[in-house]
Amino acid sequence: MSNLCALNALDTVIKVFIFEDSWMCQEALVAVLGQEANLQIVGAAAIVADGLAALPMAKPDVVVMDLRFGQEVQGITATRQVKALLPDAQVVIFTDFPQGADLEEAIQASATGFLLKNEVQDPAIVVNAIHTVYRGEAYLTPTIATQVLQKINDPAACCGVLDYQRTQQAAGYVSRRKINSTRESSFSKPTSPMRWYSATVQRWRG
Repeated sequence: MSNLCALNALDTVIKVFIFEDSWMCQEALVAVLGQEANLQIVGAAAIVADGLAALPMAKPDVVVMDLRFGQEVQGITATRQVKALLPDAQVVIFTDFPQGADLEEAIQASATGFLLKNEVQDPAIVVNAIHTVYRGEAYLTPTIATQVLQKINDPAACCGVLDYQRTQQAAGYVSRRKINSTRESSFSKPTSPMRWYSATVQRWRG
């Protein structure tokens, strides 16, 4: 059964695994996503190696992946390893302010969702992103969507996000997938992600 058909089944539960080294962010994601009837948190890890070791048993449908663990960018390598272990699993990058090379390499690593933490003003955005990539579509927050489309439309100006050849790869990526993006007008101006995480955890704790 396809993911789209499966998602329409009343008893379908999407299994989610979280890679996040910030305990506050990880706790908030677990709290928020764990309240969704059709999402099941099958694991969370602050250390990449621990998360990868748990994946074969957890068998997630969707992985939410931070890019930076400490000062190192390990999320790209981890995404490749996730896809090697579980080719059908979808990966949503959930990070702060990625460099152009991060986006480029994440696309090459087959991530299908890209969320900037400071653009996620509503936890429902994360939930929507998980549902979207599970259906086989791509999900981008506004800044990421703008970066990709600008470089596709103006490949000669490749000095920040993608070089010319890789811009063409990105164009193929976009053409193969339906692109979903949040609308900036739907949300208030970005606030500190830590404030959102803290408020979210407190709200679910009551």
